[in-house]
Amino acid sequence: MDGERMKRRGSESGQAVIAATIILSLVLLALLTMLTQVQLSNRLVSRQLTYQGQAANVAQAGLVDALSWFRRQGKVVTTFNPTIAPPPANPPINDTDDTSIGIVRTYQVSAPGRLMSRYEVRLGVAAAGTGVLDISASKGKSATGGTAGTVWQLESVGTVWVQNDTAKKYNVSPNVILSQQTFRTEIQRIAVALPDGGAALYSGNCDKVTIGAKTKIDGGPAIGISCHAGGGSGPVINGTVTGTTQKKTNSTAAYDIPSVFGVTTQELQGLADVNVTQITDLPATLPSMSLIVINADAVFTDARQLSGSGILVVFGNLTVSSGSDSDWSGVIYATGNIAIAEPSLVSGAIISASNTSTVTINSGSDIAEVDYAPSMISQIVAQMGQYRFSRSKYWVGK
Repeated sequence: MDGERMKRRGSESGQAVIAATIILSLVLLALLTMLTQVQLSNRLVSRQLTYQGQAANVAQAGLVDALSWFRRQGKVVTTFNPTIAPPPANPPINDTDDTSIGIVRTYQVSAPGRLMSRYEVRLGVAAAGTGVLDISASKGKSATGGTAGTVWQLESVGTVWVQNDTAKKYNVSPNVILSQQTFRTEIQRIAVALPDGGAALYSGNCDKVTIGAKTKIDGGPAIGISCHAGGGSGPVINGTVTGTTQKKTNSTAAYDIPSVFGVTTQELQGLADVNVTQITDLPATLPSMSLIVINADAVFTDARQLSGSGILVVFGNLTVSSGSDSDWSGVIYATGNIAIAEPSLVSGAIISASNTSTVTINSGSDIAEVDYAPSMISQIVAQMGQYRFSRSKYWVGK
């Protein structure tokens, strides 16, 4: 009896070991399966994010191409109509791969993986608010006032797909779309309309203007000094002021941001190439032919010279210190006091955009000069008046 009991217990013990081994194996197998699934899932997510990022980049490339198209027109665009005119057309035109869609480009990403990409900057559908649309009216730009085409919405669809059959369209099986992303932005033109048709120096108050003995204000074919009547004796002129009209002391011209630049203050901020809250944040060398906005008082010295070209807007006081040897080609617009000391040269125009701010040009022994330069103004209108992004690109649906 005892022997049979011993055999039975041994048999039961062996079965328990086998059962435990099987259970442990199943648990390990389950864990391994889960780990494999997690790793596979991570790879799929990582790959999907990669394709999504590639499609986003493709869509943004379409927006850049569209901006280039608008700029190439060299005028205010009122109709978005990319065209194709192959040789013998002179010059040949190749704006797109498909005029029925808009601006379309397709290119290869990876030959081994048959990976392709494509962007479509589509013709607008006004009812749906999609595609490329003239939104000047909705931005407060009256079409009847001649500003149609001032502001445009751009929309670009970027697609990344596997090209399994070159004879079929990208969105037709067996071709497989991996990711498709849509980006939008807005572009806008900036204008330059100087008060009274142009003056070397413009002020909102004649009584606030002082011209030093060594100063030369040259209006050339326009006005030397133009200003609103201040009720006093007018500008103090100890230097030389010339022009077709030496001075105009009864101006009624508007000199606010919308009147001069054709945009709101907020739009101007968005259009700026350089936009800072303090002068120390300016780049060491100011970019040429740029719109530079300083949202604070600005003091330029020999160590931080005012040297460059374009449009400088100062929301505050502007001071050009003595000995700074500053040289600016373009338009200077300031909302606060303006004090420009010697030696200095401004070729273009200066606008003091306040009826309470003072304007003092030169108070020392060297020469300070302000020359109205129509050619420079024309160059600014031609180069800086082009369309530019007025808001950041944004992901539609994100």
